[in-house]
Amino acid sequence: MSQPPEVNVHYELMQFGKKMSTVCIISILSVIFSEILEIINIIVLFSALKNMERIYGAIPDISLKKFKSNIRTAIRIQILGFITLIGVVIAISIFMTIAFSNGSGNINIKDLSFIINISFSIAILACIVIVLASVFMMSGWSDLNTFFINHGDVFEGVLRDDVQKGSKYLRRAYLLEILTYIMMIIILVLFINFIPEIILLDSESEISPEIFIPLMIVVAVPGTGLIITWLTSFTFKILGYYKLASLRYIKAQS
Repeated sequence: MSQPPEVNVHYELMQFGKKMSTVCIISILSVIFSEILEIINIIVLFSALKNMERIYGAIPDISLKKFKSNIRTAIRIQILGFITLIGVVIAISIFMTIAFSNGSGNINIKDLSFIINISFSIAILACIVIVLASVFMMSGWSDLNTFFINHGDVFEGVLRDDVQKGSKYLRRAYLLEILTYIMMIIILVLFINFIPEIILLDSESEISPEIFIPLMIVVAVPGTGLIITWLTSFTFKILGYYKLASLRYIKAQS
């Protein structure tokens, strides 16, 4: 019976580091250009998991196995959510087209209120999907951090610190992302409750300060928190991927 080929752990870690460097760059570009670039990140991340799978063949640590499982689950949830969201957006677009095609070119208040409620409800569902995916992501990076701690002897001094910090930063990033989207859900729920009433007001009437100011305050509090947590989460993500990218400098054993 033939023996499986020996795994070059350092080489696989080096390849993993190169892919983390790619993920880091694409994550930055996705903010500047388009979130669609995140699809490339998903592909690269899946490829990086292959390297970790081969490392698991040489170092069968349960934390590494859990890392692969959690990240894969998170990615699948993200893909499912993305596909569902596209389908729903198309459905809403069709509905709005039909609603506006009533002969007068206008949409009645009831239809508009319905569209807004459906749209915001779907947005809430999308946020819940993201939160669920982020929970698995956070757990996965935590597992990788455990693996790096358990097998610190594989790395050199500075590199050991970098990979442990990198996985720790990513764990924090996804914890903050969970908080970000929870606050987003709160804001969307508030809008679902208040927007229909505002729409139903006569177009010529003014919204009284007694209604408008408290509404803005209620929305501004979680809104400000959302911006802060998102920026902090994004910063930790970039730092995390950057630190893990240092693995590309590890010396591959011959």
